[in-house]
Formats: sequence, structure tokens, C-alpha cells
Amino acid sequence: MNVTYDVISLVTVNQTITMFFSKEDKIIIISLYETKGYGARKLLKEFPQKNWTKGGLDSLITKLRSTGDIVRKTGSEIQRRNFRLGSG
Repeated sequence: MNVTYDVISLVTVNQTITMFFSKEDKIIIISLYETKGYGARKLLKEFPQKNWTKGGLDSLITKLRSTGDIVRKTGSEIQRRNFRLGSG
């Protein structure tokens, strides 16, 4: 057993986890941006419990400004393949 590996894995577990925006979060962000002109800093002050990052909000607002929407284009998702293990 490698003790160094165990210590590194414990340090990795305690690091900050990045959260993604849920559909409800995106609706809140869009409506407050469009109606009240909220930016990333104002949203962070209004919703400190959400664990949003300023960079994440900035990119979402930039996408909203440039395209008028934050929905992905069709076909832009990652294509996943189903692999069968142990067949054969």
C-alpha cells in the first residue's frame, strides 16, 4: 500500500468542487440580468449560498449578450459511445 497516494487523495477530496448551473439557476440569472441589469458581482452578493463563481457567471452573461440565449446548439453535445466490457 502506498501511503503517499492515500495522502494525495485526501488532499484532493478537500479541494473546492466546481458546481454547474442548474436550469432553475439559469432562469434566475437570465431574468435578473434582463429585468434589473444584474451583473456577476451583484448576483454573487444576492445568492452567496449558490457557490457560483464570478468567471462562470461572466461566461454565461457573455453568451447571453452575444447570442441572446444560453441554450447549446443542437449537435454540440459530447458524443458518447457505449462500450461493452468483457464481451467476446
